[in-house]
Amino acid sequence: MTKSILKSQKKKAKWAEILFVFLLILPWLLNTLIFWFGTNVQAFIMMFTSYDTKEFTLQNFTAAWELFTTAKDANLSLALLNTTKFFLVSFFTIPIPIITAYVLYKKVFLNNFIRIVLYLPGAISGIMMARLFNQFVQSQGILGGIMEAFGLPMKSASLFTDESTALGSIMFFDVWMGLGGSLILWLGAVNRIPTELVEYNKLLGLGELKEFVLVVLPLIWPTFVTMVTLSLIGFFGATGSVLVFTQGNAGTTTISYWMYRILLNQEESMFHISNAAGLIMMLLTVPVVFVGRFIMNKWGQEIEY
Repeated sequence: MTKSILKSQKKKAKWAEILFVFLLILPWLLNTLIFWFGTNVQAFIMMFTSYDTKEFTLQNFTAAWELFTTAKDANLSLALLNTTKFFLVSFFTIPIPIITAYVLYKKVFLNNFIRIVLYLPGAISGIMMARLFNQFVQSQGILGGIMEAFGLPMKSASLFTDESTALGSIMFFDVWMGLGGSLILWLGAVNRIPTELVEYNKLLGLGELKEFVLVVLPLIWPTFVTMVTLSLIGFFGATGSVLVFTQGNAGTTTISYWMYRILLNQEESMFHISNAAGLIMMLLTVPVVFVGRFIMNKWGQEIEY
């Protein structure tokens, strides 16, 4: 009798645990099903459907392609140039979190405090951080006060309204916001390096620089390839910060934001074409990503430890 009661209680406890876990993941599950899966399925159907007749058609893709190839908009060339700049910045700033992760791996002074400071931007809402940053770079804000104190008054009301500083300020914000998340990946990669291997190379007389180049970098190369791939994917998607800070003004428009503005000003029928345009953008991105990964993997074989 006692055994059956205990068995029943264990069964109830198990089901209670399963129910608790299910309730924890339920919001995420609903969000995925409704706002990701549902939205993408609807978009996929719309791109192959005529707005007028609701029948299957490929005309949306033709119209989307003509939108890019026949657009007589001076902002298009600027958007392409700025998008390329975003990619180059995201690519060439990859060494920042790599070196930071390596320094933290060496257990420097105030190691945990530095980690918290670097993780902080990624832990706080992006909209809140954008608002704080926007206030910071105003001429009446902290940065304006500092520059005024050094006799270098700002030329405009904000760095985001000055064409000479707007794009650079957006790039700085994106790099700063992305540092915490990328640092977690790099620390995970660096911490997987066997300490015995590092100690052995120290006995061979390798300095910090040689150890990083000859030992650490080859071992974390797969993570490096992943981060470069993410940079290539982001090549066509630099929109969020531009929308929040400048709305494409002050010479900051990108290709994805340019497309967003073009389609936003069109009729409702353009929703079908915009979905087709999004697929075209993705198809243009895929070969770039694969070529980039191929090149990086080839380099990885050459520098293999």
